[in-house]
Amino acid sequence: MQRGLRHSGIGFPLAIKGGVAKPNGAHFLFWGKYSEISGGQMPNKITGATDYLTIAGVAGSETYQAPHNATYEAADTDYIWFKTDSTQRTTTTAELIGYDLQRTLVKYDDNSPYQIREIIILKAGETLTASERNIIFQYMWLPILWDNNLNAYGHIKGNRIGQNLWYPAIVLDGEPSTLTAVAETEAKINLAWINTSTTEDGFKIERGTDGINFSVIDTIGAGLAVYADTTVTTNLHYYYRVRAYKGTGYTEYTNIANEWAPCKLTFLTMGSGVADLKFTVITTNVTMTITNGTFYDNLAATLNAGTTRTITTGGIRTFYFKVPTVDGYILLFHKGNVTQMNHAYNTTTSPKLSMALSLLPRQITTWNINGLNNLTGTWADFPAGTTIISLSQANVITGAPSDIPSTVTDIYFQSTSSGYLSGACSGLPRGLLSINFVNYLLLTGTWADMPTGLLLYSTQSGSAPSGNISDWPRTLTYMYLWNITGVGTISGTCAQLPRTLTSLTSSGHTLLRLYGDVADLPTGLTTFSYHGYNAATYILSGNLASIPSGITYWKLIQFGAQIRINDYTSGRSWSNSVNYIYHQPSSSYGLDSTEVDNLLIDLANATWAGSTKTLNVAGYNAARTEASDAARTTLVGKGVTVTTS
Repeated sequence: MQRGLRHSGIGFPLAIKGGVAKPNGAHFLFWGKYSEISGGQMPNKITGATDYLTIAGVAGSETYQAPHNATYEAADTDYIWFKTDSTQRTTTTAELIGYDLQRTLVKYDDNSPYQIREIIILKAGETLTASERNIIFQYMWLPILWDNNLNAYGHIKGNRIGQNLWYPAIVLDGEPSTLTAVAETEAKINLAWINTSTTEDGFKIERGTDGINFSVIDTIGAGLAVYADTTVTTNLHYYYRVRAYKGTGYTEYTNIANEWAPCKLTFLTMGSGVADLKFTVITTNVTMTITNGTFYDNLAATLNAGTTRTITTGGIRTFYFKVPTVDGYILLFHKGNVTQMNHAYNTTTSPKLSMALSLLPRQITTWNINGLNNLTGTWADFPAGTTIISLSQANVITGAPSDIPSTVTDIYFQSTSSGYLSGACSGLPRGLLSINFVNYLLLTGTWADMPTGLLLYSTQSGSAPSGNISDWPRTLTYMYLWNITGVGTISGTCAQLPRTLTSLTSSGHTLLRLYGDVADLPTGLTTFSYHGYNAATYILSGNLASIPSGITYWKLIQFGAQIRINDYTSGRSWSNSVNYIYHQPSSSYGLDSTEVDNLLIDLANATWAGSTKTLNVAGYNAARTEASDAARTTLVGKGVTVTTS
């Protein structure tokens, strides 16, 4: 037997009226009331171990009560069955009890002594099971029937007070169904449903954000089957359900429909240039439309012009567009499944993305917004779950390291002076692998506070953590410090550098104090660029021939007497990928003429690579030999710009 009953709670005695026919397809919402005897006595509480609710009364003394908020509802019901006394009664009591939808005996509620939680419903065209028939026959259950005027009457056998307990039903002859929700704009979702009722007072529109908890957002009149929700917030996921009401009675809810409020990407027109957008979506395809602009299928903007595009699943998809005359926007009808967004500002006349970061889809985990775009907000505006952030040039994002989502692994940021990341490095995400700031990275603290798995650290201007090189993450492969200021210094020996390091650059007025023998540099180092610091306590020394064999870029500039790499042993094999050698310690600590000549000869045997090949070596007593002159000619023939002194 199917169960279709919902109610919230009051039991009610009914009286039967004749053998009448029930109309098909009706929905009946019953108001409950209780009886009380003279003197205001309330119904008795439960008596006995059976937990039956007993209602006592005397003929003629019943009092009708105002309708309660609790209602009973039955869909397409032929009979609703109530249990009565199993023995012949002459005057006083009748017992009501029901089974819930799981056929669990309904228990008494101390807070509402007259409540009945559930009753059995037999739907149209169905029959009772054998056990249900036994229950009904054993306890003498009686049906409720309807007359042709849609009035419901019932009777409790053996109870004299039943002669007076008559009342009409609240009737709804249909219910809403087949609810749909479709987004129209970032601020509007349209609902539609099928309405089969002609007797409702109206409809209650309910909304939630998790599909479980709902609240009424509006009440509309009878006869309607559409509704526009204009109170949505862009990028949020909404769930809806609708039910009809009459008085304080309700039908069943419709199905739950759900929809995402779209994202509105706002672009400033800069001229007739073309820009591109790249998205990765999962689960379902995504549609986007453009206003005041045109989509194309190629960068030349000559193929398949249109105002609508579909982003299909299965990898990153690229789209081209123009916003040539007035500012425009793209509506991204995502379903919460956009995981990557790339936008490259191709030329000075291409559309420029200009909007708040917080208005972009919350499911994006990879952000790559390049060019002269203008995203504004704070680091806390990146959604939880973000892993990669790459923003360049005019984006203005501000805040502290602790504002960055804890899931972020890689950051590249280039900004105007209005954008920055400032604060304690201990607040950085612990899983951070790379941090690359072109400017305005203002970290405080020590290197011991940095994420231990960091692979890349790069900053141009600003401040860096202080401390010993031995505190650098042991996983570090790339370090770039340019024009760094601050109150602390970074100091340590070549031997203390992480053995994983492949590139080290310290340029401009940095606070790096590197000393020791260059033979102790990490063996995998390929790039080394160091501007010395004028302090006799930090001396970098050694033989140039003992630097790592894989070096392809070597640059040393002397600020004082602390760089003393003044030896070179001939016969070194240089990497065939070498492309830049710039060795300029002060003259008294440079190579002598023989060492310079030997260096030229060895470098002439290397293949050299790259488009810009440079050799600039300073020495003293730099008399040239015939062999070194030949080596110089060989180098020039390989495209190397050679400068010696």
